[in-house]
Amino acid sequence: MGCCTGRCTLIFLCTLQLLAALERQVFDFLGYQWAPILANFLHIIIVILGLFGTIQYRPRYIVVYAIWTAVWVTWNIFIICFYLEVGGLSKDSELLTFNISRHQSWWSENGPGCVRKEASMPGIKGLDNHSYISVIGCALEYRYIEVMHSSFQILIALVGFVYACYVVSVFTEEEDSCKGWITLHSTKGAAGNSPLGPGSLAEEMQDGELHSIFLFLVSFSNAMNVHQRTATRLVFNPPSALTNLSYHSLLVLAQQWHRPKDLWQSTFTKSCS
Repeated sequence: MGCCTGRCTLIFLCTLQLLAALERQVFDFLGYQWAPILANFLHIIIVILGLFGTIQYRPRYIVVYAIWTAVWVTWNIFIICFYLEVGGLSKDSELLTFNISRHQSWWSENGPGCVRKEASMPGIKGLDNHSYISVIGCALEYRYIEVMHSSFQILIALVGFVYACYVVSVFTEEEDSCKGWITLHSTKGAAGNSPLGPGSLAEEMQDGELHSIFLFLVSFSNAMNVHQRTATRLVFNPPSALTNLSYHSLLVLAQQWHRPKDLWQSTFTKSCS
């Protein structure tokens, strides 16, 4: 897949989501918003999982990411309703702090243009100084800042969901086509007394390795047209996703993929014997 495909776009979206979630997590920590902190933490883990699945061609991880994006959109809609006081919710409640404290969003006192003033409480004496805290001059209310944060998260999540579904469909099609090719040529190899029996290679492969096999064979075929040593080095150093496969299976599969094979078969066979 080239860098102009949905896979690279999904990688960019996951990276953008990760940066946005980390930025949001910092300000939620400053405001002691425990419920958003836990949600952001889980979101960061799932986004990293989706990013790993996209890079390593793991469609199952991307499916988990796609499911989570739907949950994440729902959570952010709730945050928007909370700060806009929709449906009986109140932004002054302690719901987001689990009733542990009366802290509000960090932006309530540190928003753009906000000036924080403290006025002492007359008639109260004690070891602790009590004071009223007033915030004036805010160019934008903190609830609207939180709403913009959540709206941005919803926008990225929706686009990420669409691209995740697209990438999963592409990966599935490529794996199905590659699996069909391997099954066909394994059957032909068995008919020609090849050491590779029908289905034996498919049994060795796990999820995501079919696409890596395909890329490996393309690289091997191109290298064979350039130089013998390059092709031999490719066989002895296969991609990391192919480490579970035996060198013998790769040899037979490469023989079926690229002909003639007399330039490298003898060298590789002696080394594996």
